Amino acid sequence: MKASKAIPVVIAILVMACNSTKPVDPLTERQAVALLRELAALTVADDLGRRVNQCPLGGRATVVFTRNERETGDTLRFSGNWVVTPSGCGLRADNDTLTVNGNPGVTFSRTDARITGSSDEVEVKLTATGAVTWRRLDDSSDTCELDLTLESNEVDEDTGVVGDLKGSLCGLDVVIDIAELD
Repeated sequence: MKASKAIPVVIAILVMACNSTKPVDPLTERQAVALLRELAALTVADDLGRRVNQCPLGGRATVVFTRNERETGDTLRFSGNWVVTPSGCGLRADNDTLTVNGNPGVTFSRTDARITGSSDEVEVKLTATGAVTWRRLDDSSDTCELDLTLESNEVDEDTGVVGDLKGSLCGLDVVIDIAELD
């Protein structure tokens, strides 16, 4: 075959290959919430500094925890930040298995303000921000960006903070009862 005849054949093959790619099925809300729950579970220890955790289905996640406490007048403030950077981290997301990598990772922040005195009020703010990439077993993949916030004046002694995380999770507008992440 002459080179001039081979060029159209190569172009046709490349065009067919490009047209055969299927769109990625995005994560469902249940899968996105399950992914968030699994990432949050990697932050359970309150050890200051950097540590590497093994993920449930292989791979690892680096977690860096910092905290700050200060007292001003009748208010005690605590803030903690957990930065989770997964690397080949295998997680279960509802009925799917995902391999997750930081893009750059997820930061979970918590700020508590306890006002002492006659009322002992507590104000809590939780945020989850950042992005990860995920890959399914069928090799489809996408990015999950998250920007979630919870502000609450309710803290249950048995279950912890009460309220809803609101914002964007994996391209979905969500309202998630914080109890769903336990």
